[in-house]
Amino acid sequence: MTPEQLTLERKYLKNVTPRTLAWYAYSFKAFEGAIGSKAEIVTRISELRNRGVKPISINCYLRCINAYFRWLHQEHNRELLKIPRLKEEQKILATLTPEHVNRLLQFRPKAAT
Repeated sequence: MTPEQLTLERKYLKNVTPRTLAWYAYSFKAFEGAIGSKAEIVTRISELRNRGVKPISINCYLRCINAYFRWLHQEHNRELLKIPRLKEEQKILATLTPEHVNRLLQFRPKAAT
């Protein structure tokens, strides 16, 4: 019950794309040697954060790790382990004010001379 077995099963039974397989490989490499217990995973998350890896990237890895644990639970009757995602920075995009919207709606291009 290794990550490689999950990858092979998804490749041949679920027919996932090559990009998904690459994502699995990249995610499992980030957590290589650290998926034996929740404590190991938390320690690896701390290491990644100390190296400057952004929470959004770690959350991407964790989606793969959690899929692996779900697979272990469903297919091999292991205890379900779910690692919560990290809080990500929420960026608020600049939007138009009501005054700007009105100016856009009232705009009439000048005729070409």
